[in-house]
Amino acid sequence: MSISSLVKIKYVSHIFRNVYLYFLIFLASLLLYGSQPDITRFFVGMIVLVLGYTSVYFFNDYTDHADDPKYGKRNLYLDIANKRLFWIVTTALLVFGVVASALISTKAGILFGVLIGSNLVYSFRPFRFRDVPFIRECTLFSIYFVKW
Repeated sequence: MSISSLVKIKYVSHIFRNVYLYFLIFLASLLLYGSQPDITRFFVGMIVLVLGYTSVYFFNDYTDHADDPKYGKRNLYLDIANKRLFWIVTTALLVFGVVASALISTKAGILFGVLIGSNLVYSFRPFRFRDVPFIRECTLFSIYFVKW
């Protein structure tokens, strides 16, 4: 399976959801700070968030690859015949997000790391907080709080 096949699988809606969220962040910062950030910085930040955070969807599909077929869900890990390609793309997106956000600012790098870490703790064993009712809601709150 080629890299172009990665793009057409189910993640387009997730990626656009992150773009919409980024525009909400932009509007909130405009209202809170009363000034518009540099347009170049705005678009660089959007690209970093969208591409970097896409790695979370890849990791999530890896953790759910045994359960998704039971519920009729598509799963990128199962759809890609070349598992090596899957991990190369996943790792590249993660590294890009971490490094690029750290280059934007130290605070952005820390927040991006917390965001990725929260998502990994939410999905991966031995923690897998998404299976623990009260902790699941707390973890989701922290994920969306950091995203916002």
